[in-house]
Amino acid sequence: MFNLFKKSASAEVYGHQMWLLCCEFAERFCNDYGPQLKAAGFLRKPKEDVVFQDEAMRLHLWLISRALGMQDRNVLDALHNHAHDLTIVDDIHITNLYALYDQAAAIDNERQANGIHTFLSETVFQRLINTKKPNPDPIIEAQIQISINIIVKVVRDMRSEFKIKG
Repeated sequence: MFNLFKKSASAEVYGHQMWLLCCEFAERFCNDYGPQLKAAGFLRKPKEDVVFQDEAMRLHLWLISRALGMQDRNVLDALHNHAHDLTIVDDIHITNLYALYDQAAAIDNERQANGIHTFLSETVFQRLINTKKPNPDPIIEAQIQISINIIVKVVRDMRSEFKIKG
C-alpha cells in the first residue's frame, strides 16, 4: 500500500504505488456496489460480474490518470505499464474508453453551473452493467458520482504533498 511517510520517490515507484492504490479503490468499489447492483436486478450472470469488475478497474485507472493529469506523464506511463492487461475493453481500446469518460466529464463540467452533474456517472453506470439504457438506477448512480469525486480529490491531495524525483 501507499507509504504515507515518504514524501518523494521516482516516477516508476510512484506509478507503482498509484497502481496499488487503483487496485485497492477498485476492489472496494466492487465490494460496495456489487451487492447493490445484484439487489437492483443487475449482474445476474457470472460474465456480467467479470465485466463489472474489469470495468471498475479501468474506471479507477482513468480516475487516477485524470487526477494526476498530463504534467505527471512519467508517472502515468509507469501506472499504465502495471495495467498492461487492461488495454482492450470489449473491443474498445483504453484510450477510446478514456475519451468516452473525458467527454462525459466535460459535459458534466458544462452543466455544473446549473447544478446538473450526472452525465459521467450515467456513462460509468452504463459501462459497469453493460447497458445502453439511460439512468437505470438514479440512487446507485448518484452514489457512484460521489465515489468518483472523492477518489479524484484524494489522489490530487496525495499528489500535491509528494515530490517526484528525476
